[in-house]
Amino acid sequence: MPFGRLKTKQANAVPAFSPAYSKARVEWADIDMILISFYTKAEAIAKYVPEELEIEEEPLVTYFIANWGFSSMGAYTEFVGYVEIKYKGEKYDFALELVLENEAALFLGREQFGMPKVIGHVEFDRRNCSSSDEGALTAYVERPVGHRSIQFAFKADARVHRVKPLPPPEKRILVLRIIPGAGVSDDPVVREFVSLLMQVTEGEVWSGVGSIKLNPGSEFDIAPNIPVIRYNSSVFISHGSGYVDGLARTHKL
Repeated sequence: MPFGRLKTKQANAVPAFSPAYSKARVEWADIDMILISFYTKAEAIAKYVPEELEIEEEPLVTYFIANWGFSSMGAYTEFVGYVEIKYKGEKYDFALELVLENEAALFLGREQFGMPKVIGHVEFDRRNCSSSDEGALTAYVERPVGHRSIQFAFKADARVHRVKPLPPPEKRILVLRIIPGAGVSDDPVVREFVSLLMQVTEGEVWSGVGSIKLNPGSEFDIAPNIPVIRYNSSVFISHGSGYVDGLARTHKL
């Protein structure tokens, strides 16, 4: 009987014959992004944060919606939610929840990095903002599809600068990566923290006032259930470029 010809030792992801993503560094071009940061209550967010991580009494949360323009995974739009934490004396942005529809970006984020990516519809196109929005940029997240769980609004007040290089981020991203065991009663084969450097390297930056409206559809989602105590800052970045550094650091648990 003949044998198959698929080289298993050369496979890096599934399906092995045609993986959803490559092992190349993740890069984006022509990014549009609204970033809004705010403070919340420790008691409201603690259940979503691993026990090894420290949080402030009023943790700093950053939500952003990005139209990633183009990448090796195609064009897609994504919601991202982080909370500032401290792990072994160092500050990170811990990944809470990411919402998107792009298959390649979802599988890569989950499998390779452990990102808590879930399926939902994210709408953001700065070219579609109209006068009915009083000049504000708007964006929203639907999860489940048809239910607007998060709505963004951003009113610009000044252009900080035209397209130019941006400084590197002050914090790395920390992710809880878990790969289950194959058996029903097996422990996970991987349980670790992964830290990544995600950087928008250049772009045009506008300052302004941001607003977030939260409308949770259930207790199963994280981001819509975190209350805003007060806002910290809001910016809009356009014509951006960025990447995820391929040099991930792992911390076994």
